[in-house]
Amino acid sequence: MSNFISNRIFNKFDELDPIIQGNIYEDYTFQNCDWGDANLSGVVFADCIFIECSFNANATLLTSFQSIKFERCKIMGLNFSDCSQLLLEMKFSDSKVEYCGFQNLKTQNLGFNACSLLDADFYNANIKGVRIIECDLSGAIFDKIILENADLRQSYNFQIDPEINYIQGARFTMSSFPGWLVKYKIKIDE
Repeated sequence: MSNFISNRIFNKFDELDPIIQGNIYEDYTFQNCDWGDANLSGVVFADCIFIECSFNANATLLTSFQSIKFERCKIMGLNFSDCSQLLLEMKFSDSKVEYCGFQNLKTQNLGFNACSLLDADFYNANIKGVRIIECDLSGAIFDKIILENADLRQSYNFQIDPEINYIQGARFTMSSFPGWLVKYKIKIDE
């Protein structure tokens, strides 16, 4: 049975009560919380903010992230592909979102600002209009994705092959141009 919990601030917890599974959290602020390897399957988070929280390869089967903000969080190995895509909306700022999976996501409500997206996997995602601003995309996988009208200005260390990804209307800066040419093994001097 799920519990509906709303409008609270949860500050600093290290271990979760096992009844978190299946709960619905609305308009909640989680601050300095360590989610460890908690199983978030079936949990609904709506209009919640996570501030300086850490997540580590948590189970996310059918977890619902509706209008969520992650600020200064450390998120390692989460597979957002297993989440419910109904009303999916996530914004990340000043966070480490590393080794995470975004494969097959279909959402126009995804944004990253000043994040580290080390080895993030966006395979086959339809993320039209995504904003990835001032992010380190070292090792990120962009393969067969739809980045129509995306904004990747000031992001760096990424490789996107325009021959296998749909990028019409996407915005980039000149400093990101070498990321297009890696497969051709050419060098450009400034």
